[in-house]
Amino acid sequence: MNLSPSLKSVTKQFTAWRDSHPKRSYTPKLLQQQAVALKSQYSVTQIINALGINHKALKRWSVITKSSQTTSFVSLPALIPEHKQAQTHELVDCKFPNGIELKLFSEHLNADFLSVLYQLQSGERI
Repeated sequence: MNLSPSLKSVTKQFTAWRDSHPKRSYTPKLLQQQAVALKSQYSVTQIINALGINHKALKRWSVITKSSQTTSFVSLPALIPEHKQAQTHELVDCKFPNGIELKLFSEHLNADFLSVLYQLQSGERI
């Protein structure tokens, strides 16, 4: 099954567009894409002569059409496990006598870790 348009139909569309728009207006994307699609059936010379465009324009449209057909990266939000969603992520700030400052998320703290931090903060040897 051939899905590319015929040179005759695209030529008619270009003519109709030119008749209804000012001389120096941009060629619509749809017409650009149709002109590029003709390259699968016709030579570049046949296309540019029939449509009244130049080779540079057809080449530029080919690059634009090709880049718009490539798959784009879609960013998705990170999924957080349900058991983590309910937790709050508070930042705990610990300052030691020797000038060391430690910042931790509250989810990482447990009783053993807190007792070690308390001993360090009070200057005790562990």
